[in-house]
Amino acid sequence: MKLIQIQYFLTVAECRSITKAAEQMFVSQPALSKQMNLLEEELGVQLMKRTSSGIVLTEIGEEFAKDCRIIIHDVDKAVSKAVNASHKTPGVLRVGCFDGAVVEDFLPAFYAYFRKKAPGMQIKLGRNAFSENRKALDSDAIDMLIELNFPFVPEDPYLKGYETKVLSAREGAFIYSDNSPLAKKKKLRAGDFEKEICYVLSKKREGQLVMPALDTFLGLGIQNPKIEEVDNFATLMSNIKLGLGYSILSKMAADLNPGLRAFSLPEEFGLNVIAVWKKDNKRVSGLMQAYK
Repeated sequence: MKLIQIQYFLTVAECRSITKAAEQMFVSQPALSKQMNLLEEELGVQLMKRTSSGIVLTEIGEEFAKDCRIIIHDVDKAVSKAVNASHKTPGVLRVGCFDGAVVEDFLPAFYAYFRKKAPGMQIKLGRNAFSENRKALDSDAIDMLIELNFPFVPEDPYLKGYETKVLSAREGAFIYSDNSPLAKKKKLRAGDFEKEICYVLSKKREGQLVMPALDTFLGLGIQNPKIEEVDNFATLMSNIKLGLGYSILSKMAADLNPGLRAFSLPEEFGLNVIAVWKKDNKRVSGLMQAYK
């Protein structure tokens, strides 16, 4: 039994719904259901009943939930104690974050977590290109980087030597504007985007984003996408807003920017925001252990 399964179980117990719990924990509903089934199989007991009105804990499930709350409380207490004991002063956490359209889905919770776990710790945040952030992490110029990860793309070899944790799961989308010819269509299909320019950041600046874009097109059956590279994110967004083309971003980019629209992609083309740090950085590992 893993700590994350306990956290999943308690979230389901609180929400009384697999769907709501999955949204809160930023995982898919099938993945969460599978984890609950594995937990019950490991324990050899039924913890919950699925009813038409929602999830109901069994008597054993209620008792197990009480014990699990104690476990989580003790883990949080232990992490805070370890952090405070290992640092006479709160210190500084240097974080490199990707330069994207949206950070509101993870940064507020990220800051709130560290304010609680390490009161007084100063967080220095810098937003840079993927390649710049990775060089900074490799050279210990930063303690942690926050970047995008694409579950449908083969595992990034770079991440094998590091610890990672998902901060947010996002829905992928083709983002375009009210000024685009695409906005005049009553019913859009993925194939309609083949005629328009897809803006991506240049390989020199954000090489990690180009391959996922190509894999997305292949998965959607778009054979000849018109791809144009731009040097920075500001230029990319300006071109989209002017109606000159579109880009593959999080759906939230349209939700939070008036005048932008989103063509939602299938679930398998979603993307995750992840934190990455060196395995031998015990301070960060201790802080991130209980992050959820």
